[in-house]
Amino acid sequence: MNRTIIYTISNPQYLRMLEKCSTFDQLKQIHAQTITVGLARFTYITSKLLAFSAISDIDYAQTILNQISMPTIFDFNTMILGYSKTSKQEMGVLIYAKMHNDGIKPNARTFPVLIRTCNCLRSLRQVHGQVVKYGNVSDVYVTSLLISMYSSYKAIELAKQVFEESAYKNVVCCTSLITGCFSNGLIDDACKVFDEMPERNDVSYSAMISGFVKNELFNEAIQLYLRMINCGVGNPNRSLLLSVLNACSAVGAFEIGRSIHCQLVEESFSVDVDFGTTLIDFYAKCGDIEKAKDIFNAMPY
Repeated sequence: MNRTIIYTISNPQYLRMLEKCSTFDQLKQIHAQTITVGLARFTYITSKLLAFSAISDIDYAQTILNQISMPTIFDFNTMILGYSKTSKQEMGVLIYAKMHNDGIKPNARTFPVLIRTCNCLRSLRQVHGQVVKYGNVSDVYVTSLLISMYSSYKAIELAKQVFEESAYKNVVCCTSLITGCFSNGLIDDACKVFDEMPERNDVSYSAMISGFVKNELFNEAIQLYLRMINCGVGNPNRSLLLSVLNACSAVGAFEIGRSIHCQLVEESFSVDVDFGTTLIDFYAKCGDIEKAKDIFNAMPY
């Protein structure tokens, strides 16, 4: 092996250049140097280059992948993740197909990202088949994503099937199905899933309350919030409080809405634009215009 190559590989300073690379121009310069000194054929180097470029320029990353003679599962997962964050999400499925044709089996990191790249029901069902084939149905995160994605494509019956076939119906999976049922107008189904949950947390309550509000069942949302408080279920999260405030605005539940505002103040909750706008709307609809003005004037935006 050329002494220059040996020195470059063992030189910590050069490897730190890859670790500290922060711009795409730097990446291209480093890539050009690796080609010049003959480093582009080393897996560690090309994988690092691929990981950086997949974040910055997916087309450039694809070029690097095409130049790798024996891509690893890490390389394919990197590309699937990269495509999942672009407008070319469907390419993630094609990358997986190439990986499959190359005889490389998926690992635990593959399907959670691959599912997100499915841009139609057909590709989602194909990926679901691969999940079953490789025995990943016991992964609750994968199950939750399948439920969410099927629901987003209005295939709620398939989402329910995934849920029913799951051996681990934990809070995450239940919450995904609750959200999916609400988004498809199946209020009773969502309530049934919630009522049958062995345990609930602020996220599952938030999904229910948000679902009620989106379906204009404002009183039901407020009643469930009060039930949650009485049960002492943790601290309400930001999304939940926003939903309850919107429900209070809709039905004029002044005292409950004001108590939430007081809670925000006591707990030093950050009142951003969303919270500020919601509070202004709440007080205005409840007839307290002065309070709405005070909140507006106090907002730093």
